[in-house]
Amino acid sequence: MRQMIMGAGKTTVVGPMLCLLLADGNTLVTMVVPSALVEFSRGVLRRTFSSIVRKRVYTLQFDRNDALDPRIEAKLRGARDSGAVVIATPASVRSLMLKFVEMLALEADPNAAPWRRSKRAGTSGCNVLQMWRDGVCLMDEVDVVLHPLKSELNFPIGQKEPVDFSGERWELPIHILEAVFAEIGRAHV
Repeated sequence: MRQMIMGAGKTTVVGPMLCLLLADGNTLVTMVVPSALVEFSRGVLRRTFSSIVRKRVYTLQFDRNDALDPRIEAKLRGARDSGAVVIATPASVRSLMLKFVEMLALEADPNAAPWRRSKRAGTSGCNVLQMWRDGVCLMDEVDVVLHPLKSELNFPIGQKEPVDFSGERWELPIHILEAVFAEIGRAHV
């Protein structure tokens, strides 16, 4: 791991140079950037790879509501095979990985509805993770991408269940607050 000072050309020189060298048709190159830098980084890569050396630049957008289906695997495989570069946000990468974990949990749950289980999607998720394992991940602004307080992604899985004492849990504090405010109101009269 190497660190460069701000303004030294990491995004505009080093990132494109690494993409040029590493995206060889056998390796999936994924550049993970903070969501605020997606447009800028994609623009830099597209300008760099639009004239003499041509490479396609794809954007991976995925969230928990998206289906993990074979089309995503096909797009990433096509990017790898053509020597293209994929840009993604940390949330997209985490969501895809957690969606795969959710699918594994559903597959193991005998009570899950059959329509929620999909072996094809599980296979696609496994293949995507394998491409990432065999590929290269370039992270721009790694201090932001991996910051422990800014990189949280809430992704609950399983069936929704009501919280214990959900109705009474809120009625008791409200009743106590009403009594306190009533007493404060009497004290000021």
